[in-house]
Amino acid sequence: MLVYRIAHPDYAVDLTGEGSFLFGGRWNYKGERMLYTATNASLALLETLAHISNYPFQIPLRLLTIEVVTDQIFIPKINDLPANWKEYPSPWQAKEVGSQFLKEGRFAGLKVPSVLMPKDHNLLIHPGHSSIKSLRIVENEEFSPEKRIVPVL
Repeated sequence: MLVYRIAHPDYAVDLTGEGSFLFGGRWNYKGERMLYTATNASLALLETLAHISNYPFQIPLRLLTIEVVTDQIFIPKINDLPANWKEYPSPWQAKEVGSQFLKEGRFAGLKVPSVLMPKDHNLLIHPGHSSIKSLRIVENEEFSPEKRIVPVL
């Protein structure tokens, strides 16, 4: 399976979940490692634009295509997600879902709908899972968002 991630050049090849460890995310608490990816490049861009502010867009980003070789992906039913999973800022109930996924360690990935585009999905990767040894970057290319879609900050 191919997944996508857009990142600052200094952190692009780090697949350890360091960013989520330092800052937390919708699906994890600060201090927990989770690698956030999208199942298509357009969603990766949408997620990036929603989460950055004051980024100097003259610095190109990196678009990563990552191969995840595992059949150990859990896809919860939408009704099994907390009723408030889409709220911003992210509620503790959503963080609990991701935290439980990491603690149990049964699956390498957790496929969840995107808040920004619920028909598309993010794949949350457990960087410490034993089957993740096959995780590899297959493309790492320069990417600059088209000026018309860069948010006015």
